[in-house]
Amino acid sequence: ERDVGSGRGPAGAAGASRRAARGASGPSWQPRTESNTIDLRGMRADDALGELEKALDRLYRTEAGTAYVIHGHGTGAVRRAVRERLAKHPLVAEWRPGEPEEGGDGVTAAILR
Repeated sequence: ERDVGSGRGPAGAAGASRRAARGASGPSWQPRTESNTIDLRGMRADDALGELEKALDRLYRTEAGTAYVIHGHGTGAVRRAVRERLAKHPLVAEWRPGEPEEGGDGVTAAILR
């Protein structure tokens, strides 16, 4: 089973994520667009987290619903930093790794509150 996260962290949220993805109660996953995509490729973790904060704030204010964070594969440092931040972020209801067609583990998707 995939490692799926919520605002409480990745453990035990797979069922909630599947319900949200199907559009049951709560928010649903919106399709990826240029406007809801945050591209952090090539950045160091500290710089990437600063950009992530600004972009999440912008997406929340515009009621984007879903954010797609492209961090790439690389060493995994940015991916880990992004997922740790999303797991505790007050604007994030839940998160999950990208699906294969979204970029796989080089992408993290988040539903905003």
